[in-house]
Amino acid sequence: MIYRGLTPAQLYTEDLTLALEELAYNTNALPGIRCRFETDGQVSIDDQEVKLHLYRIAQEAVNNALKHARASEIVLTLRRRDDVIELCVADNGCGLDPSQARADSLGLKTMYYRARTIGGTLRIHSRPGEGTTICCRIPVGEMHGTT
Repeated sequence: MIYRGLTPAQLYTEDLTLALEELAYNTNALPGIRCRFETDGQVSIDDQEVKLHLYRIAQEAVNNALKHARASEIVLTLRRRDDVIELCVADNGCGLDPSQARADSLGLKTMYYRARTIGGTLRIHSRPGEGTTICCRIPVGEMHGTT
């Protein structure tokens, strides 16, 4: 999948939601793929590093859904739940057994690293044949410039 530029311009001038909307829109334009973005409208992140890492986690999860899971539907969500910001990418692909996921997978390692770097956690829920959901959760108190 080809994305415009290395860093979405919206992350520097606008909100993370716009960059995620564009990611979903561009993914949805691919043949045989339905992709949408959902938000509760309660997430505002000013910290550029947090926004970039969350975007890159979403981008990697979408890429994995397309490349490895052969998904036909992908849903990106960004929500605030109490004192936690939650970014999830869910697909209807072939799923995986997390215990069998390649330990040397650079994409997974990078997503875990990015989540830790911004004070968050990354969880993967998947079973063969049932799709995969990847969620990054960040306590609001861990971020600067978040409301």
